[in-house]
Amino acid sequence: MTKHGLIIEELERERANIDKLWEGLGTRQVRVHPPGGAEVLVTTKYADGLRQASDALNKAIQALKNVGAGHD
Repeated sequence: MTKHGLIIEELERERANIDKLWEGLGTRQVRVHPPGGAEVLVTTKYADGLRQASDALNKAIQALKNVGAGHD
């Protein structure tokens, strides 16, 4: 595993969760119940923020992969 492998895996899991929420929104609402937290209603007004978060995670993942590739 690369130097940043565990971090990359965690970021990829978070990105997948965000992408599922974003895709599920469409024109409806999605109920999310995080472990240990209260249920939250996510509506389409959050879609842009979710997409931006996913894009930011993609950039972070790629940057870590590039750094790891430079040190192999």
